Amino acid sequence: MKKEVSHKQALELMAKLQANTDWNELDADMIRQIIMDPIPFGREFTRFLQNGGQTIGGESRIISIDRTAPFNPSGFFSENGWTIWRGPAEGYGLSGDEDQDERALTVVEVDLSKVCLETCPKGERHISGEENLRRLKEAGYVRLDAKVFQILWENKQFIPNSWKEETEMYSRCVSFDGTVLRDPLGNRRVFLLFFRSGKPIWMCHRLDQESSVHHRSAVLASS
Repeated sequence: MKKEVSHKQALELMAKLQANTDWNELDADMIRQIIMDPIPFGREFTRFLQNGGQTIGGESRIISIDRTAPFNPSGFFSENGWTIWRGPAEGYGLSGDEDQDERALTVVEVDLSKVCLETCPKGERHISGEENLRRLKEAGYVRLDAKVFQILWENKQFIPNSWKEETEMYSRCVSFDGTVLRDPLGNRRVFLLFFRSGKPIWMCHRLDQESSVHHRSAVLASS
């Protein structure tokens, strides 16, 4: 749970910044512009602090994935009965190989600047989630998996701003199709991440339901 920053901490931070900034490297006209119009600067400075005091714009943002601790549905969901789907899509999902992108499971670092958000409906308004998954596999993309989703959900400051696009009509939904989950009722699902009023939300999308052009799959180009 996020702790509220105290007034004392804020003052101490500003004092540290003042003492450690190399003012000789800065331009007076730029500083004057910030003083005259501080609101955009405040937004960017907030992002800077959310990123642990590291620069964001124009740089790669690399996250590490600990593959020694695989994604564990029973440790993530509060409801019992969630597992990773096993076997073919037309089966019961309880036996056979896990339905995961094996290439994604070998990825230990993800450069978020190189993640593509792929939409599979081509000239259609909607396709089924299963058809979306089939097309992703056919295209050869490395489909980012549930572990990558979990890392981003637990470290929301790393979610790229380009994933937060919202309009009055829809919110961009980013799916992680590298892991197919089995819910307690036996449905096939994948994680979906989107934003509403600036707040991140996740859900598990049923693959027997429709995917629209606003559903984007987080993928890496195949090597």
